[in-house]
Amino acid sequence: MALICNVPKVEQELHQSVAGDSRVSGEWWKVYLGNEQYIESGAAYFAQAFAEALGIVTALELHDPRGAELKISSIAYLLERALEQYEAAVEFSARSGLGEFHERRLREAGLDLGGVRQVLTEARNRDLLGMGDERIDMIAATFARVGYPGLMSHYTGKVREIYDLVASMRATGGPGDDAIAWQELGWKLTALFTQALEVGQAIAVLNCLTSRLQRSLGPLPSSLVASDAVRSS
Repeated sequence: MALICNVPKVEQELHQSVAGDSRVSGEWWKVYLGNEQYIESGAAYFAQAFAEALGIVTALELHDPRGAELKISSIAYLLERALEQYEAAVEFSARSGLGEFHERRLREAGLDLGGVRQVLTEARNRDLLGMGDERIDMIAATFARVGYPGLMSHYTGKVREIYDLVASMRATGGPGDDAIAWQELGWKLTALFTQALEVGQAIAVLNCLTSRLQRSLGPLPSSLVASDAVRSS
């Protein structure tokens, strides 16, 4: 969420934006942190899985097919854990009201179709993103059409696509002794992980925009007043 890039800055803005009402700002802060733990854990599992995918390439270059086969199982396990964390974040956002609140902040910040394009293009100009115009347009259109939850769903869909591939490989034992098939699998996994990473980076960039804005938070959703709205697990 918006905490990804600048936690101290977000904390400051959360407190300032409610004119000293520490109860309200404190509750929002806890809610953001609760959800962020899921996102951070999912991102960590994803990053480790990507490293294992690159390790497949390394193993193949070193003529170690057994090592590559073991990494398939590792990737499947790590992505399964990542998806569990992302799904928990979605459930938490819906239950707490954070999803609706965060969507509103993004919209108020000017992230319509043109706004998303402008932010992502500027990020690319600063070498923070490597995606081309076509992918930027796709991200912008997705956000305009189905909002932040839809954009997150697009990202997790790409992660699940990788998981489905490696899970099927794990079930069948992988390409076996087919060196060409192993090479193609390494290339395909690298491409799929890169595509998913691009979408994840774009989401992080959009969140960073709101983390630098000082805007009114508005009233707390009633679901956040209860203490069980904050992550309990």
